[in-house]
Amino acid sequence: MISLEATQQVRVKQPKSLEELLGIPPEDLGGIDVALMNLLCATGLPGAEELATGRCLATLEQWARNVRHETSRHLYRLHDPRYAAHYNHSEARLRVEFVLSTLCDGFGVRYNLDRKDDVDFRDSRDLFIHGLLDGAHHGTCSSMPVLFVAVGRRLRYPMWIVSTCGHLFARWDAPGGERFNIECNGWGVDYFDDEHYKEWPFPLSDKAVRRGRYLQSFSPAEELAAFLAARGHCLLDNDRPQEALTAYDHAHRLCPERPSYTWWRQSAAIRARPMNTTVEISWISAAPELAVRMPSDRLIDTGGGEGGIPASQVFELSGGGRHSVRTRRRVERPGRPERPRHLRLGRRLPLALPSPHPRPLAPTGPGRLYRRHEPPGAHPQQSHHAHGSVRPEC
Repeated sequence: MISLEATQQVRVKQPKSLEELLGIPPEDLGGIDVALMNLLCATGLPGAEELATGRCLATLEQWARNVRHETSRHLYRLHDPRYAAHYNHSEARLRVEFVLSTLCDGFGVRYNLDRKDDVDFRDSRDLFIHGLLDGAHHGTCSSMPVLFVAVGRRLRYPMWIVSTCGHLFARWDAPGGERFNIECNGWGVDYFDDEHYKEWPFPLSDKAVRRGRYLQSFSPAEELAAFLAARGHCLLDNDRPQEALTAYDHAHRLCPERPSYTWWRQSAAIRARPMNTTVEISWISAAPELAVRMPSDRLIDTGGGEGGIPASQVFELSGGGRHSVRTRRRVERPGRPERPRHLRLGRRLPLALPSPHPRPLAPTGPGRLYRRHEPPGAHPQQSHHAHGSVRPEC
């Protein structure tokens, strides 16, 4: 049996506002509830006008109690030959799957398929867990792993948030015990190894993994930094660059080693500056997801004469070293030939669908809200696969 006491967190006084949270030293963040940090980072954003932190935390506690009840009722499966192979004879996997099945089957937690091909950071409900706890219970890879980890930690499971390029996922990592990655989009679950995330959703070299600090379990300070970066994305896409710059500044303060926070700070600084200014930008070629968005009435000067690239596009610099980016008013010139593009157009941190072909959860029978799982093969297995293979643009 897994010892749950070993993973119990030390709790400290919980902050009541984002300002209080940002005033806590990074070394003391380990006692702050990850769900509370996430919800506080969503306050004041579009889509969070009716956010009630207390109500969301109460819902989370109720869901955790339901998960505990369903898990305790079905622990016998670990030794039942009808089920044991499904969980790979692992108590940890059984516990994880009952977190996922209770939330997804019982409460309708799902990936928001509207965001699968339409990358949009304007609605905070797609980025933070209040979109999963209230309303339609839909989210993305920015929020679903956070919810699973928040519930798991309430049950004292050793669960962590992990990132790869453009994607977040969850991990079970018990000291001296099992370690496996967890993918769930609401229709099924996968347990991919780290090598999978070097190829999906974007290919990454070992050097890029080291520089981007990918595939490492987040520390509490890194969790807060990731939530602040998501806040910055939402503010930037809602044309609030000065506030976005503040969010990115705090993310960089908490995790200065992660190069993406440096780049996003610079992108927000460009948006916040007046026209006709020149800004020096550092490009770190080992972090391929880094990109910047600018207003649609600006051009990016690529040198070599008049014109430039419409800055309403999301772009990535293709070279190394330092680059000068000059902003100026758009000048329409009918008949002007298209200029060679020195910037590679792309997208910034797409909200990748977690898994194109997830492994189905244990088959469920009809009837109860928290359905009793039937033996494998007892019912025709429905397809729990996502809608096609997804490979977001880089």
